[in-house]
Amino acid sequence: ELCVLCAESFFVRHLCFFVEGVGDHRDLHYPLRRQRQMCIRDRNRVDVQSAIGVDPSSVPGGEWRDCGLEGNYSFNYESELPKYKSWVADGSLQILIYNGDADYILSHMGNSAWIREGLGLVPAEGWTMWKGSDRQVAGYFETYNTAGKSLTFLTVKGAGHMVPKDRPRHALDMFTQFLEGTGYDKVPTDPTPAPLCPSQF
Repeated sequence: ELCVLCAESFFVRHLCFFVEGVGDHRDLHYPLRRQRQMCIRDRNRVDVQSAIGVDPSSVPGGEWRDCGLEGNYSFNYESELPKYKSWVADGSLQILIYNGDADYILSHMGNSAWIREGLGLVPAEGWTMWKGSDRQVAGYFETYNTAGKSLTFLTVKGAGHMVPKDRPRHALDMFTQFLEGTGYDKVPTDPTPAPLCPSQF
């Protein structure tokens, strides 16, 4: 089953992305209802709760629920897709779209599908590894042709939804390269990398 091995409620809830193909572009940003229902069903199975160490008495009301997304809830947003299509057709903007590769809220696979299917772009260069200023593998990127400047889709290795919090050095490296307009595979080495966020412990 889909969510049997997931131990934490938030993680389980957001793991249910992109199990089936991409339909309407809104499906690229939010879990499909069917997968969400499968996760809820599995979290309520006694064998699953036992396997992941859940004390049944700690489950509010005796069953897992999906944090208020049941009933008549509807997302009240307007798609940004028309804006991106306009920017890509114009070609005057340098565009960077990035994801942590461990982001279970907005999956990098979903953004990749959004770029390819939603914007109708084809990669000009396939996935290329990039290294941070600490010379560690920082992730991968690919570029797409537009009417002018290219669009880059980049992942940050080991980062979740909050990339600067999870990988501050690599987030700074990425942002610096974006502002300077130089290649993400050309991040200069920092000979004495000091911690960007001193330990609080």
